[in-house]
Amino acid sequence: AITGYSQEEAGSDPSYWLTLVAKKDRAKLKTLLRKVQQGDVPTGPWHIRWLHKNGNIVSTEIWFFPIFQEKSALAGIEAIARDTTVRDRLEEELKLRNQELEILNQIAFSEEATLSIKDFLSFSLEMLLAFSGAGEGGIYLVEEQGPVLITRSEGFVEPLAEKIVSEHGGVSAGDFIKTGETGRAGEEWMLLPIMELQKTSGFCLLFKEEESSSGESDLHLLKAALNGISVALTRKKMEESLRLSEEKYKEIVQSVNEGFFEMDSKGKITFFNDSLCSILGYSRKELEETGCGEACLNTEVLLKARDRVLKTGNPENGIVFPVKHREKGEIFLEISLSPIKIQGGFIRGCRGLVQDITERKKAEDSLKYFSTHDYLTGLYNRAFFEEEMKRLETLDLFPVTIIACDVDGLKIINDTLGHEKGDELLRSAAAVLKQTFSSGEATVARIGGDEFAVLLPGVSCEETQKTLQHVQTLVKEYNAGSSGIPLSISLGAATGRAGEPLSSLYRQADTNMYRNKLNRSAEVRHNIVQALMTALAEKDFIYGGHAHRLQELVTMLGTALNLKHHEMNNLNLLAQVHDIGKVGVPDNILLKPGRLTPDEWEAVKRHCEIGYRIACSAPELSSVAELILHHHEWWNGNGYPQGLEGEEIHICCRILAIADAYDAMVSGRPYQVPRTPEEALEELEKFKGIQFDPYLVDVFVELMSKRNS
Repeated sequence: AITGYSQEEAGSDPSYWLTLVAKKDRAKLKTLLRKVQQGDVPTGPWHIRWLHKNGNIVSTEIWFFPIFQEKSALAGIEAIARDTTVRDRLEEELKLRNQELEILNQIAFSEEATLSIKDFLSFSLEMLLAFSGAGEGGIYLVEEQGPVLITRSEGFVEPLAEKIVSEHGGVSAGDFIKTGETGRAGEEWMLLPIMELQKTSGFCLLFKEEESSSGESDLHLLKAALNGISVALTRKKMEESLRLSEEKYKEIVQSVNEGFFEMDSKGKITFFNDSLCSILGYSRKELEETGCGEACLNTEVLLKARDRVLKTGNPENGIVFPVKHREKGEIFLEISLSPIKIQGGFIRGCRGLVQDITERKKAEDSLKYFSTHDYLTGLYNRAFFEEEMKRLETLDLFPVTIIACDVDGLKIINDTLGHEKGDELLRSAAAVLKQTFSSGEATVARIGGDEFAVLLPGVSCEETQKTLQHVQTLVKEYNAGSSGIPLSISLGAATGRAGEPLSSLYRQADTNMYRNKLNRSAEVRHNIVQALMTALAEKDFIYGGHAHRLQELVTMLGTALNLKHHEMNNLNLLAQVHDIGKVGVPDNILLKPGRLTPDEWEAVKRHCEIGYRIACSAPELSSVAELILHHHEWWNGNGYPQGLEGEEIHICCRILAIADAYDAMVSGRPYQVPRTPEEALEELEKFKGIQFDPYLVDVFVELMSKRNS
């Protein structure tokens, strides 16, 4: 039944049964039978394969039992057989599966343990050589230019391999394995494909002895190994491509000026570029080893934004917060976060782009500040003041008082000493007002050029009068401690009740302020001119009493010319204040020892016009205002500022010009050494009819010659 033959078909001849045994097991069966005949009883079971009637191989387990006659003579042999075909096939399949698992485990271990594709393929080749029993081999990968040998075993003959590859290299999935003779005695080659995505991406070429040709199970294991290698190689290539992509990505990230970092879901920074180091002020080593990066960036603002990114997968832009720079102290960063997504859409962290916006933040804060504040004084500006009036009208904080303030004499200060001096005066006025209203809910603002205003909610008329007196007291204290231009502030106030528009109240305060200003204007101008005269007197000390000597000289010449009384008065006053405009010329120009530049000379020439404006604003100097303007005109018309000539120039100016030049020459200046009186008179003679009135020069020379002799 096991072989499929009946008793009649098989007969009783033992030799016929031997023909039914598989060829590979016949010798083994004969040996067993011989041992039984010799009395050597074998133990069982023995595995014998038979040829079934249908042509298949049947596996059996057989136990042999000798049959003895009397006196222990062997009479025959009895055998019991059991069909184990199914069991053996299952065991063989299990063995193959275990071997497959071992192969795949080794491939997986090699894939994890090796970094490069070449190292992985070298390990794979060693494994294939061991499984196949081949002596030599090599692995090729198919590139654009054709097959490229990646790794080979020792003794691998490349010329022979190249010939085989060129002739039989077109391995496809359908072929699986190609074989052939190498041409060397007793040796054959095997070409095994490596497939990726149904395409041949490479192959393994093995050289082995023909006697060790692979059986079906060996080929099955080789196929399993190649499948594992193909899968692992595909993954390796993807990893290599990803690694190169990440390197290129990080190289690009390193080159940008903005800071860049990657952060995992727990807040740990896993990557950052050099620009981030520069922005935070730390070295790369410090950020990597000390956790400074996390300490700087893991602020509450950023962590909340990160959590939103991880939860929603949506980017977060414009995240602004302060951090501590190692050297600069507090700086402001603006960060944009985006999710880092991996396969399947899973978010494993986020990446951030970082900008140092400290300067921009300062500029924005400055713009915001100056949208409500005056740039010069730091007080609130008109726009804020008007908005505050509108706000107070909606609140029940009445009575409300508005004080209008105006800095007196600012125009003359700007015109004579320049806007820098005028700005100093405005800052001084602002300081006084800040000091006065340092407490409470007062709003102090600069409304215009020289105008200030104060908004006082809940302040009555009686309290306001005390406040106005306090302002003037502080002004007096300021002037007592200052040697510069005196500060003067005109004040006006108005107090309103509920329902009264504050814009109307402001107009009342402004009207009251101008009334006060009108009453004080003459006194204010006088004080300013006196301050300028004091400043001029201080400059005159440099020239050793120039104004006093000049008065003596012009009096001498004016008397000789029989000038009228009022002309003599104007001449003496002119000698005293003709250079009052020089208070508006910087000392570094007036005292410069060398030649003046064209721009510096123009600055000096402007002192005539500055002096004219000062004199026009002061009643006590108005009579000599025109004389101050023209005291540098020349007889021939080449003077300044208007180019007058001859007798167009007032006689007082012509007299002053001669006396001024003489004293300058004999007294000396920073830019010239003193001359003798004789040399000075010769110089006047030289320039008569050019710079000076020739007749007046003759009179002056005669007078001085007599005086000097």
